[in-house]
Amino acid sequence: MTPTPRLVAPALALALCVACARSRPNAPVRATAPGDRETAEALFSRLDSLRRAQRIPGLAAVVLRDTTVILARGFGFADVERQVAVTPDTPFDIASVAKPISAVVALRLVEDGLLDLDRPMRRYRDFVDFCSATRGEGGIFFGDYACEDDRLTLRHVLSMTANGAAGTRFWYNPPSYSWASRPMAEVTGRAFSALVDSLVFRPAGMRHSARRNRRLPSLPR
Repeated sequence: MTPTPRLVAPALALALCVACARSRPNAPVRATAPGDRETAEALFSRLDSLRRAQRIPGLAAVVLRDTTVILARGFGFADVERQVAVTPDTPFDIASVAKPISAVVALRLVEDGLLDLDRPMRRYRDFVDFCSATRGEGGIFFGDYACEDDRLTLRHVLSMTANGAAGTRFWYNPPSYSWASRPMAEVTGRAFSALVDSLVFRPAGMRHSARRNRRLPSLPR
């Protein structure tokens, strides 16, 4: 039976999911060193205790030695109301943990000579509209966003230094980072999802990871 691709919910435009390693639920794989399984069991026991203490509904964990799975296990519930248990194959939305994946796409495009991190943002097709849409929002993300600064570049957006005078201070700004997918799509003429699949997921052997269709039900985080 062909497994269904793991689909994950985006956090704004760039959220992606790194799916857990697929293995039979709660099934150990032969240890690669003496005591590996016992160590993994002890770790999982502690992890589940912490989960219960922090009232985390559910999570999944895997212990590896190099690339060999020692033990994979789900804890708690993916759906508390329906009592659907978490297994090692439960897909999770990793939200902002996806930012490094997006950064890998950007750097691969830089290596291929397709993307210039220091090109002024105002030269990108949708940036003026993005600034117009966010100008009135204010708040911690856009109160001092450097939309009018001609020095603002994609490097500043990806390094979280786009607020205030471009490049002068770090300011965590997820909405701005989420927009960074558009220049990558613009310079390649490809959908960002396709770029992530071809430049990150496939080379890494992540056959069960994907961007999630927004129309599908929410996933546990």
